[in-house]
Amino acid sequence: MNQEEKIKELEYELFLLKHAFFKLHDSMAPNLKSRYYELLSHGFTEQEVNELDRFFMWVYGTKNYPTKEEMRKKWQI
Repeated sequence: MNQEEKIKELEYELFLLKHAFFKLHDSMAPNLKSRYYELLSHGFTEQEVNELDRFFMWVYGTKNYPTKEEMRKKWQI
C-alpha cells in the first residue's frame, strides 16, 4: 500500500468517525446543539470555525459591518 492509498484510507476512516459521532450525538442529545457543533456538522473545519470567530470579533470590535457582497467575496458563498 503506497502513501496515497494510506491517506485516502485515513480520510475515509475520519469521515466514518465524524459520521458516527454526529449520529450518536443526535440520538443521545437531539436538543443540545451548539453553534460549534452545527458548524462542524455542516463540514466546516476547526480552522475555518476559528477564522470565522476572529472575523466576527473584528467586525464587532471595529463596528465595520461588511456588505453582503463583501461577505460573499470573503467566504466564497
